[in-house]
Amino acid sequence: MDETPSILLATPSSHSENELISLIHRRLGCRVEEARTVSDVSEKVTARSFDVVLLDHELCVTEGVALIQRLRHIDPEVSVMVMTEMEDLDSALNYLKGGAADCTVKSPSARLVDHLARIVQRKTLRSHGSRARRRLLQNYLEHPEHFADIISADSKLLGLLISVESVARSMHPVLISGETGTGKDLFASALHSASGRDGPFVVENVSGLDDALFSDALFGHVRGAFTGAADDRAGLIERASGGTLFLDEVGDLDVKSQVKLLRVIEHHEYYRLGSDTPCRCDVRFVVATNHDLNALMNEGRFRKDLYYRLSTHEIAIPPLRERHGDISLLAHHFVARFAVDSGGRTMSLSEEGIRSLERYRFPGNVRELQSLILHAIRVAGDETIGSHHFMGFSRELDDALQGRLSKVLPEPESVVFGETLPNMQSIADILIDEALRRAGGNQSEAARLIGVTPSAVSKRLKRRDESN
Repeated sequence: MDETPSILLATPSSHSENELISLIHRRLGCRVEEARTVSDVSEKVTARSFDVVLLDHELCVTEGVALIQRLRHIDPEVSVMVMTEMEDLDSALNYLKGGAADCTVKSPSARLVDHLARIVQRKTLRSHGSRARRRLLQNYLEHPEHFADIISADSKLLGLLISVESVARSMHPVLISGETGTGKDLFASALHSASGRDGPFVVENVSGLDDALFSDALFGHVRGAFTGAADDRAGLIERASGGTLFLDEVGDLDVKSQVKLLRVIEHHEYYRLGSDTPCRCDVRFVVATNHDLNALMNEGRFRKDLYYRLSTHEIAIPPLRERHGDISLLAHHFVARFAVDSGGRTMSLSEEGIRSLERYRFPGNVRELQSLILHAIRVAGDETIGSHHFMGFSRELDDALQGRLSKVLPEPESVVFGETLPNMQSIADILIDEALRRAGGNQSEAARLIGVTPSAVSKRLKRRDESN
């Protein structure tokens, strides 16, 4: 695929434009097409993708902002740069508010081309992989715009997006599971966006809430319900009425709170604290957890009946280490986003830097990658970001970059036996215990480390507990 940046030069006449086109070719190496009328501009942007439309103010004196907005509607990825004959601050502000990427004085000069170079570079970074991703999504999703914040070209994750869209308009709860940093909140937001529900998207992290705090947060209270309740207060369910209530870290709820959540899901009504008047519940429940709920159920820490209610639709997000191609895509995305946030500062990521990222397991997933890119940008300054700019972010990553992978990918260790050999049952128990230790108690991750299913680990632990 030809990735040479392309520019549409929209101007009413060819007078003195040859010099400008020559400068663009010589300095930027861009392909340049020309348009002479407003309708010609719209038709050409509709027919093919341009990185930048260089728009002459003379071409659209009466409908400049409307034209910019029309072009952005045709192709949300296109950047529009407006040329004016003189420094006109009011016009420039109107164009920028209307969606223009930049405004500059028209002249076939190095200054104009410098402005254009910054727009092209920023645009190239920001759109890295986005058009291809959008085309791919459009092949599978009816409304890909609801999933614009989820950056991926991984087939497994795209399959999940299809599942999300297929259940979005259902009223049944959705359980989103996945390791910390995989983007469960983005999936919940996309689910609400695709649901068609008119109410708000309300988010609450329930980790750390005891039963009293959870009840007050969920149901609200009336005046005098308890000491300090000076006024009525709406709860999460009332605030999310007609929309979606997203409860994050639901695996941390205590059992009493789980019973209350189950009741409101089953009966679609609740009582404010201190009130005996039932209130109707009109929310779509979406919950998320980074815990292994099967393990929690086996330990008696999570109710099976609540799990069955919540998991009518379950979305299990794969960790970043299982979405290998997304590392490069996300890294470029974060570089582009931070470049835009810093006012168009020039930033780039070397191929060597990308290769080093792809060798790392990212235990913190997408959130860790985002923090790492921000760290590298601070360290790199005006330099191209390479692997040496990642150093100092974390000890685990330093070990990986320097080839000491024991902190990230444990190497096989020798096993020393005593005079008496253990039986197979003991070896299996030792292996599972070590896998659980390395996985921080996460049974799914422990199962992956030793090549068995999570249910096999869970069953063996249950049998061992029963025998003890």
